[in-house]
Amino acid sequence: MTCSAAYFTAVAFIAAIVGQHCVRKLIAWLGRASLIIFVLASMNLISTLILGIAISHIFLSSAHCKVTGNSRRRSRHFQHSSQDGAASVHGVRKPLQGVAS
Repeated sequence: MTCSAAYFTAVAFIAAIVGQHCVRKLIAWLGRASLIIFVLASMNLISTLILGIAISHIFLSSAHCKVTGNSRRRSRHFQHSSQDGAASVHGVRKPLQGVAS
């Protein structure tokens, strides 16, 4: 896991340096610094579109689970007990029956 994080960090660092060098050359060639604003605006637009698509996908899959009754997919941390119908969290012990707390 740490190897992939180090690899991602190295690739991001190199990409940032190369990108900065290319943008400086492009600004010097065009003579306009407004290129940075257009790049930032386009990145904002792309990230907004991706976020909207992801949210709609989550909403539609959640609605599909409610229609089909498939509730096992909602959370792997909660498990319904067949004895009393109460939900319990994995790894957390239930209190003893009949013992006052």
